[in-house]
Amino acid sequence: MKSIALFLVILSSYDAFKIVQAFLSDHYWREFNGLLPTDAIPGGVEESGDITYIGQFSIVAEYNTDIASIHTIVATLYKGKDRAVAPYRGHTIYSNETSNLKVLCAGNMGRYKWFNPKSLFAPNCRFVIGGNEDGIHLYIGKATQGREKLTGKVFSDTSFHTTKLVTPYQGGEMTYDSYEILTFCY
Repeated sequence: MKSIALFLVILSSYDAFKIVQAFLSDHYWREFNGLLPTDAIPGGVEESGDITYIGQFSIVAEYNTDIASIHTIVATLYKGKDRAVAPYRGHTIYSNETSNLKVLCAGNMGRYKWFNPKSLFAPNCRFVIGGNEDGIHLYIGKATQGREKLTGKVFSDTSFHTTKLVTPYQGGEMTYDSYEILTFCY
């Protein structure tokens, strides 16, 4: 009887360990070298129908430098392009060779879903953090603009920042009241 109880404790501990391990390590950021890895998580869709991917890169902070000197921002990667685009301070900015450009990848794509943040979703789902700006985590969001699905950033703390999704669009920024946020479900 003690053997069975010990076995059940070990088994339940192992299952809990797998859940925690999956929660902590299923997605990761890979250095982007111009080629999209096969495990890159799709982000949006271009007007042409081509899929875009989720990137991030670092820049020197242009505001609140007493809080953070570097901002790591959510970006969009396009197939066949070596640079990514991101919204920042009312403009579209571009990564460069010193930006530390990365692409979001995952071991199990089935665990990632897009949810409207105002709707109910499973309690085992968490928003994916895509960067950090002004000392605040950035979530990854997407919205529809015509035939495109644009990806961008959503601030986790809206005390001083917008509650809207902010995307790069035609050299500037576009904001959306209605959007979805990328979640990881374990």
